[in-house]
Parts: sequence; structure tokens; C-alpha cells
Amino acid sequence: MFEDFIYVLTKYDVWLWRGFLLTAQLLVISVAFGTVLAIPLAVARVSKKVWIQAVPFAFIYMFRGTPLIGQLFMMYYGVGQLVANIDGIQDHWTWTYLRDPYWYCLLTFVLNTAAYVA
Repeated sequence: MFEDFIYVLTKYDVWLWRGFLLTAQLLVISVAFGTVLAIPLAVARVSKKVWIQAVPFAFIYMFRGTPLIGQLFMMYYGVGQLVANIDGIQDHWTWTYLRDPYWYCLLTFVLNTAAYVA
């Protein structure tokens, strides 16, 4: 059993290391930007005006109330498909980023982190 584990580690060490670094990168960026986004959300959430509280309440309620995998699917397959159908977007410089699933994943993680930190 342990020999199989060592075999997998030695055979796929490069892939495992790249996956670890990508995960660490997503974690650090998500926490940093999510915290920055959470501060104004938290301030608006404790406002005395109801109409100012409503937007962060809805945002937090939605992101805390749905599973992260569902958010990832909605962001990539929902928003990603909508963006891909915009006329001329594939000729624009932003298409380099908008066609890559990494950015949709990062955006979802940032928004999810902001909802939980706020």
C-alpha cells in the first residue's frame, strides 16, 4: 500500500508540484483580493440605511447559500458562454484572459472569499 503511494509520488511528482503551486497561487490571490472586497461589503452591511444594506446582504446570501462547485459551473459555463458570444470579443486583447478557465475560477474564489469574510 505504501509502496503504491511512493510510486505515484515519484511518477507524477512534476504534475503534483505544479498542481500544488497553482492551488497555493489561487489561495493567496483569493484571500488577498477577497479580503479587500469584503471590507466595503462589511461596512455597507452594518449601515443604518436599509437600501445600503440590501446589496451586500443579497451578495453574501447568494454566495454563502450556494455550493462552491455550483458557483464555479455558473461562472465558467454561464458567464463564460455569455462573454464568448459578444461580437468582436475574440479579436480584443481581453480574449487571452477570458478564454482561460483559470480567471473564472479565480474570480469565483475571490467573490466567495469576500462573501465569507464580510
